[in-house]
Amino acid sequence: AVLIYEDERGRLRVESSVGFNLSDEEIQRLISGGLITTPRPIDLPSGASLMLPLTISGRFLGAVILGDKFDGGKLEGWEIEMLSLMAAYLAVWIYNFKLVEQLRTANFELNHKVLQLEMLHEIGMGISSISIDLDELQDQVLTQAVALLNCRGGCIMLMDESRRRLRVTKSFEGEDLIGMEIELKDGALAGVIDENEVLSVKGGDTLPFDGTKFLMAPIRGQHQTLGVLVVWDKESRDGGILNFTEEDGALLSTFALQAGVAIENVRLYREALEKREIDADIKAAADIQKHLLAESDPEIDGLEISGLSVPCRGIGGDYYGYIRKDGRLSISIGDVAGKGIQAALMMASLWAGVQAEAHDHDDPSEVAASLNALMFKTTPPEKFATFFYGEIDLEDFVTLYVNAGHNPPMIISNDGRISYLTEGGLPLGMFQNDIVSYSTGKLHFRTGDVLILYTDGVTETTNSEGEVFGDERLKRVALETRHLSAVRIKEEIYRNVIRFQGDEPQFDDLTLIVVKRV
Repeated sequence: AVLIYEDERGRLRVESSVGFNLSDEEIQRLISGGLITTPRPIDLPSGASLMLPLTISGRFLGAVILGDKFDGGKLEGWEIEMLSLMAAYLAVWIYNFKLVEQLRTANFELNHKVLQLEMLHEIGMGISSISIDLDELQDQVLTQAVALLNCRGGCIMLMDESRRRLRVTKSFEGEDLIGMEIELKDGALAGVIDENEVLSVKGGDTLPFDGTKFLMAPIRGQHQTLGVLVVWDKESRDGGILNFTEEDGALLSTFALQAGVAIENVRLYREALEKREIDADIKAAADIQKHLLAESDPEIDGLEISGLSVPCRGIGGDYYGYIRKDGRLSISIGDVAGKGIQAALMMASLWAGVQAEAHDHDDPSEVAASLNALMFKTTPPEKFATFFYGEIDLEDFVTLYVNAGHNPPMIISNDGRISYLTEGGLPLGMFQNDIVSYSTGKLHFRTGDVLILYTDGVTETTNSEGEVFGDERLKRVALETRHLSAVRIKEEIYRNVIRFQGDEPQFDDLTLIVVKRV
């Protein structure tokens, strides 16, 4: 018998049954026995020898009940494993069917966003898993991308070492396409790689896939494009083929961006396992993280900007970066709880989120809310990140910002007055958005003003006496050097921190940005 759980009614419905005649009392006994909430049954129905709950992403969808074997024997281990695998595939089918039904409701946009975050959550959990498998991760990425856009097919193609060919590594239409190599000549795929942008095309072109309308997004690494994520033939409710929309392209692009970071980290982690050398792992991760952080400070009329980041273990959880967009400059700085490889992976996830959300929102509080939802879904409960995000209008230098539990940046006015940027909310990833909210602050950045952003690695640096550098020492150095250039102010603060530290080891990542209005 196959039982389907109806969420809206909170009950189990017998969808199909052969040889079983389940009464309402027996079904109710399954529910009261903990099948839905655990999910595992306390008592099997009469005549049943095995019950397999149908779940996906922790969501209960139903159950499969099986009777005794015809020969009266017990099910062997390999038979139970095979049946469990079939139940897992059935759960995926039921989940997708329910998804299609949900998309017909008025809550389409909300449910679609929830699904997107759930999928990103699963990718994020895959990244942080100890047993990372690149093949499994690609399977997960492709399956969820096709489900996300309700497409008939899709595939993942990765660049070979020559970077002249794409090779199909995963296919949603079966094994026939896997291993197919496509030369990167003129055509749609070459356009996606060259332009590094999402592309929507109709069949015909140079695509060897059985589809009519295609949507392609580059899978980006830190240094170069890793491959292409392709989906095709988006289905309508009546089975027709729809045109892909700009929203579809934006969603697939965000998904591919996260997938690129995931695949890059998986490759790095697998390489470390193969070499069995933790030093090689740290060096490779540090090289990637170096390119996640700002490689150079932006040169902008009216501003001097200078930043640095010094991890305490070669790699770390501090983040800072700049993004130019529509006459504005965004400056962000963050500090992920913890140190080492796990913090670096979380920082990579934060980096990917900032790249996507900064272009989708004009209000810093909306950027913080979106990142909070992402971090809450993709990080363990005890992990979080403090974060500051500000956008400077390059015409009038009015700055809008949000502070998500980060060390308040210090603003020193031309006449020596000091204030702090505190408007915002709690750190990212601690609570869901229905519990926390974020507000936007405003700053008039005037000539001669100096803005200092930093992580707690600056103020919590300790010396041999157990003293911390502290806010007062930072304030004093900043006041004494405010007449200097941004580069010199940064250098003087860092020099004072290192001199105070002496021979003591560095216990935390240290990041510092100085912005001066000139």
